[in-house]
Amino acid sequence: MREKDIGRKGDSSFGGMAMVDLGPVLVTGSGTGIGRAVVETLAEKGYPVYAAARKEAHLKELASVARVDSVKLDVTDSAEISEVADLIKGKGDGL
Repeated sequence: MREKDIGRKGDSSFGGMAMVDLGPVLVTGSGTGIGRAVVETLAEKGYPVYAAARKEAHLKELASVARVDSVKLDVTDSAEISEVADLIKGKGDGL
């Protein structure tokens, strides 16, 4: 990812939007593309991130990023949605 795409280091913006401290963030579609870039950017800026993806290989890669907890989630599967919600609630972080 190019630095100019995400703002200058130390800048409190993300794509021209102001960043606020809301606590942990859940990002779906985190395995590749825009979702992955959002995860990396938020984590770099100090946010704790729950990075949701379907593929095991993506989950392992995401788990290696500081401040990122990878979670298996298919957003079309209501049972998986409930499991992830329970996991996050159980950690006491909220979203």
